[in-house]
Amino acid sequence: MVRQLEKIYYPVAIIMIVIVIYAAIQDMIYLLLFIPVLLLLAMIKVYTTNQRLKYAGITTTAKIVQYESYLNFDEDLATSRRGDVKKEILIVEFTTKDNKIVRGKPMQYKLNKPELEDTDFEYPYNEKYIALRDYNPVGEEFDITYDRDRPDTFTAKQFVMEDLGWMLKFIYILSVIVVICLVSVLIEYNVVDTIKGLF
Repeated sequence: MVRQLEKIYYPVAIIMIVIVIYAAIQDMIYLLLFIPVLLLLAMIKVYTTNQRLKYAGITTTAKIVQYESYLNFDEDLATSRRGDVKKEILIVEFTTKDNKIVRGKPMQYKLNKPELEDTDFEYPYNEKYIALRDYNPVGEEFDITYDRDRPDTFTAKQFVMEDLGWMLKFIYILSVIVVICLVSVLIEYNVVDTIKGLF
């Protein structure tokens, strides 16, 4: 089923987006259709990727080779709105079963770094803030699971979800809603006859 979903994913995505764009040209209210359509496409992508990693994935150890973190905050900002806002760059390296070296960023990961509260940003900075500012995990290792066919698709091992039955049910329900909406657009604006008229 996963392979079938992957084969039809991009053709179906293009068709759905084209129909929504056509409907939006007729009436701007149809722009709202982008919400369920994009949500459905995103969930299908997450589901197929996770299933590939679960059933065709290989677990190995990755080493962190690059880490950069930028703490961005405004000391004049109200404490209630201040938080641990940062941009983070994490690059790991691992060797596949075929002895191919892969470098990249995991889709998901969790590092053991200090968590900050709003008060931790107040000057003078406390130990937790300084610890996070100076945090550098380069050289640390953790387990990842990668796709044997596409090794550049990988995630930290603990993020490979075991039970996605709930997501599959949600995909089915959302698919029915999206199909009904798109079919109603095709009928209302006679899209099929319009396309035939172009040829």
